[in-house]
Amino acid sequence: MDTKGQQSSEQWLEEYHRDGYAVLPDFLNAGEVTELRRACDRIVDELNFDEHPATVFSTADHSETRDSYFLESGDKVRYFFEEDALDEQRQLKVPAKIVTITPHQDSTFLATEPLSCVGLWFALEDATLENGCLWFSPGSQHQPTTRRFIRSKEPDGRLTTRLIGSPAEDDPSTYVAVPVRKGSLVIIHGSVNHKSAMNTSAKSRHVYTFHVIEQHNTRWDPYNWLQPTENMPFTNLYTN
Repeated sequence: MDTKGQQSSEQWLEEYHRDGYAVLPDFLNAGEVTELRRACDRIVDELNFDEHPATVFSTADHSETRDSYFLESGDKVRYFFEEDALDEQRQLKVPAKIVTITPHQDSTFLATEPLSCVGLWFALEDATLENGCLWFSPGSQHQPTTRRFIRSKEPDGRLTTRLIGSPAEDDPSTYVAVPVRKGSLVIIHGSVNHKSAMNTSAKSRHVYTFHVIEQHNTRWDPYNWLQPTENMPFTNLYTN
């Protein structure tokens, strides 16, 4: 990480607590970006639709195949596609029109008590207004998380997923675009409202992202859609 001419960690922390996100430019060097992109390419090349259904990430679709594939993904490599990402022949495509992804809070999907979810979003290519950069509603992390995406059991005993609660009042005029350069890290508060427009440009916008939670004096919600297993407990980012 090249820190020349950059903000101090205190400034990043101040922005994070004030706005609900912070951008750390040049967090990854060129070699690290290339290594991650090659890993992404390898995973995509290994996708076999005979072994993996063309599963769309959706909070509305509750088909049995989709739910099982989704709920059992905690200790496996699974593939999820955004709506309109595939054509009828299951080929990746660029949609003909922009479809905005619904604003959301990550803690809707990854709840702890107390809330502690933080998203780490690494840009492996430049993220621009044209190819789907992030948009944030600064300061919205101070609003409560009013929706939950949970696993629940149907009367027949089958596990499924549900979105419960009502969305918080959301003002589109409060959002600001946050384009970033390749190699940047965006740190995302679990309760901040954010979104991105679907990429309809000729340029890709590859990212590597994961979420972290606090474990000390913190409880992982047993109703979260994602649950650790004996074979694959959640990985510690660090230990004291």
